[in-house]
Amino acid sequence: MSDKLWTLTVRCRDCNAILNTATGVPKAKKLMVATSAPLVVGKCPGGCRSTFEDCNMNIKLDWEAQ
Repeated sequence: MSDKLWTLTVRCRDCNAILNTATGVPKAKKLMVATSAPLVVGKCPGGCRSTFEDCNMNIKLDWEAQ
């Protein structure tokens, strides 16, 4: 098992704005964070399509090792 921690950045698929970030995520929790982090984003600050109204499909998830 890896001790490496990860950072998840939830971005708007249209303009690439950062909508949410989770840091210090252990490998064992990556799936849980990937499914829950997009659910708590609000509207894109750039005015792009709402992530809430389209069931959070207008996002992309970027993982980076810390």
